[in-house]
Amino acid sequence: MTISPQRGPKAMARVRRHGQVTPAVAGDVLVSVSVGPADEAIAVWAAPADRQALLAHDGAVRPSPARPAAVRVSTHGAGTDAVVAIAALDMAFFHAQPLPGGRVLMVAARGGTAVVFDAAGQPVHQGNLGDGIEHVRTTPAGQVWVGYFDEGVYGNDPVAHHGIVRFSDDLRPAWTYPFDSGFGPVDDCYALTIDGEAAWSCYYNSFSIVRLAGDAVTGWHNRHVHGATTLIVDRDVCALVGGYQTAPGRTAVGRLADGQFQPAGERLLSLPDGQPLPPGTRFASRGPDLHLFIDTTWYRLSLDDLR
Repeated sequence: MTISPQRGPKAMARVRRHGQVTPAVAGDVLVSVSVGPADEAIAVWAAPADRQALLAHDGAVRPSPARPAAVRVSTHGAGTDAVVAIAALDMAFFHAQPLPGGRVLMVAARGGTAVVFDAAGQPVHQGNLGDGIEHVRTTPAGQVWVGYFDEGVYGNDPVAHHGIVRFSDDLRPAWTYPFDSGFGPVDDCYALTIDGEAAWSCYYNSFSIVRLAGDAVTGWHNRHVHGATTLIVDRDVCALVGGYQTAPGRTAVGRLADGQFQPAGERLLSLPDGQPLPPGTRFASRGPDLHLFIDTTWYRLSLDDLR
């Protein structure tokens, strides 16, 4: 892939409108949205009062909501749309990801409770993935990659202490990020994406970019972009989205070579009409593809668009 020279201080890159995520039940409101292994959107919906119960807090994020709530988990764009209705979800501030066979994985950000629901909305497996979960991403084979924020890493959980962990489909740890990787420990997993079965991350505090495939860690030191919260990758080309004290959508594009991230330019992401991305834009990524959600409108952009 060739990266074109930067045009101006920050050349604009316009995202493309891809579609709309819509609730299966009239009156439902969006609770969360992310992206699965087939670049499908996975959205969680609830009635307004149930959404409020799920997300209410008194200054501290707790593992369980004020009361269990009914949710609908919908997938969009993976060939066929599907809805899994969960009658009583007892998790607050959760992550949702699809699994093979029409199953859905729900994970609590605090406490780490993880439950697999079948296509009929019945719980079929339960585990615990550790406290302080920032990212959950599943793979086509059903593996589960988890990235932890600092309260999980430096809590009392020996698994979360590694910062990045791959779980098998039975929710048992299959691999933990080594402390002697050569790129520094994971203090806070800022960015995590999946490409096939491999994971990529850019983490605090070294901000190195690492590829995790099998039991191997391959990495590139990054001395240029600190604080990125999303990354997209394609072989030796990488884009880091976000960073400390930057405008929303600021993206650094560069090459991974000679053990280093070598920036080639910056782009500023915008809406299709050139307007800036609004506050509250949700970002998710898979390999070379970036997904953005503004309310229920779904936008996309790929590394090719940043050349």
